[in-house]
Amino acid sequence: MAEKIGYSLGDCSANLVFQMMMIYQTKFYTDIFGLEGAIAGTVMLVARITDAFVDPTVGLLSDRTKTRFGKYRPWVLWTALPFMVFYVLAFYNPGIEDKGLVALYATLSYTLLMSLYSFNNTPYASLGGVMSGDIKERTSITSIRFVAATIAQFVVQGLTLPLVSKFSDGGDKAHGWLCTIALFACIGLVFLVITFFSARERIEPPASQKTDMRQDIKDVFGSLPWRAMFILTLFVFTTLAMWGSAMNYYFENYVDAGALYAFLDRLGLVAMETDGSVGYAVLNAFGLVVNSSDKA
Repeated sequence: MAEKIGYSLGDCSANLVFQMMMIYQTKFYTDIFGLEGAIAGTVMLVARITDAFVDPTVGLLSDRTKTRFGKYRPWVLWTALPFMVFYVLAFYNPGIEDKGLVALYATLSYTLLMSLYSFNNTPYASLGGVMSGDIKERTSITSIRFVAATIAQFVVQGLTLPLVSKFSDGGDKAHGWLCTIALFACIGLVFLVITFFSARERIEPPASQKTDMRQDIKDVFGSLPWRAMFILTLFVFTTLAMWGSAMNYYFENYVDAGALYAFLDRLGLVAMETDGSVGYAVLNAFGLVVNSSDKA
């Protein structure tokens, strides 16, 4: 069980990044970088198209990796630090005034982040398939992994904006974002290191098995199912990004704060008086205590 939990932390780490990109990347570009929505969307589209070619490349490279730690485990460790560094850089405001250069910085940092996500997460996903040959064990590994991923989703969706607000020294939102992402990046880095030391590869291909990289590349790009999956994945991730980003603007610009506060009050989620309990102190530290309509 310890190995399964250790492995699942890798997906928790990945979702600390992935969910942030899906839900808050566009908001960061428009609110902090000052980019127009169309430009921010184009930045993300370029990265997605690039990623479609990076993923199979990573698969080809990791399948041919041979180390004493296995094929896939080393990639989790090798990419952990650069992955989290570019996570921070993608949400760092360099203070550039020229919007064209800002858009260029956003495109480069986001594309590199997506590429490193692939270099880390593709071998990580493959690692789960070689930890055990037992189908029940594989199912158990996957189930625990997705529980960890779901927890990360709740953390990102529930804590990001309160933490940004807490860390925004003197109303400096850029500083708030940087501190929040740096915190998540540090946690993600620790989780990936734990995954590397926890998981073990137990299934190896036959020594006689030979593969030709050139033929593999030809098979991939000449495959109709792969091209169909490319188009499907492009539309799925575009939809996820549009939905996640739109929710931010919907609540910020269209939902009435007073009505939302009244709704939360009816559900008993409003703290009218200061509670001295530990639970209240923890929730208040993360900005999760609603006691006025401007915090709704």
